[in-house]
Amino acid sequence: LVLVGLDVEFFANFFRSISIGEDSGLSLFRDDGTVLVTSESPSGVPGKRYEDALPRHLIASGESGRVVFTDRPSWFEPGVKRSRIVVPRRVEGYQLFVSQVVGESVFLTRWREMSALIFVLALALAAVTVLVTQRMLRLIDRAAAASRARAEGRLLAAIVDTPSALTAVLDRNGDVVHANAGFREV
Repeated sequence: LVLVGLDVEFFANFFRSISIGEDSGLSLFRDDGTVLVTSESPSGVPGKRYEDALPRHLIASGESGRVVFTDRPSWFEPGVKRSRIVVPRRVEGYQLFVSQVVGESVFLTRWREMSALIFVLALALAAVTVLVTQRMLRLIDRAAAASRARAEGRLLAAIVDTPSALTAVLDRNGDVVHANAGFREV
């Protein structure tokens, strides 16, 4: 007969100290789903059996070490649905497994930081796009105005240079700016 004693509080504190976030945790189970020690739950849980726990189902189906993303209620909070990553791993040589749970506050931390950066970049690109579009529209308007001015200049030159008409262009002071050959002869 061999008796083994565990200081549950020691392991619970140790598991809490190596936890990677407040909604993450580490638990040690027997193969039948009995919790030996955990950092995730309120006191009184060690010694209780959770046969329907996701980590136990994964171990029972031979998926030790498989990473699972889930939003099912956890074994210790059956009424609460939270997104998390669950990774159970069998302890070789023993009828035990360890389950690591990583909560969304950990795995979404970088995403939240990156989404803010992406938002700022998208806003900056939108502003640049608006400015470039305005500049392009101004350039198009200027090109159209220059084209109209050239066409008006050609029309004016054609009218002024008509040989049968006496034509002159005067400035505001009454001085001749341009005159055709017929006007100059007179």
